[in-house]
Amino acid sequence: MAKKRAFISFDFDHDEDLRGYLVKQAKNPDSPFYFTDWSVKEPFTGNWKEKVQSRIRRTDIVIVICGTHTHIADGVAAEIKIAREEGKPYFLLKGRRNKTCTKPRTALKNDKIIKWTWENLRKEIEGKYLHEELSDWLHTPTAWILAIGGLLWVLNQKDQKPSIQGGI
Repeated sequence: MAKKRAFISFDFDHDEDLRGYLVKQAKNPDSPFYFTDWSVKEPFTGNWKEKVQSRIRRTDIVIVICGTHTHIADGVAAEIKIAREEGKPYFLLKGRRNKTCTKPRTALKNDKIIKWTWENLRKEIEGKYLHEELSDWLHTPTAWILAIGGLLWVLNQKDQKPSIQGGI
């Protein structure tokens, strides 16, 4: 599998050290990703969003490092929004092992923060993490009960005749 070009989103004020750890991991010979250092070190003004959008557009995936202040990091929130607008996959990575890490405020409700391990990082970048989660879920009785229930509901709706409410 070809290495994917990643954009790293992080809270510059609080988590620059975490970005450094990810940079080191990208240098591993078996790393599934690489990146160009596009960290924005200028104030959040002017055409900042256009520059970030251009950079995200040229990547394959966005890695969001979540720390303890990520929920108030305006830059990370904007980068997540841009990634979605550009149709780029992204995932949230727990940056601090023994601390509560927060999601960016523009993250979706069902976005999970995954534990930062080499294996999880590789799986997310290669698109295997979600596949394995779905595969595991499909092997549970709950999944099949929901699937059959949904199918029965659809079939029942098909047999329903429209009725006119009210009277003359």
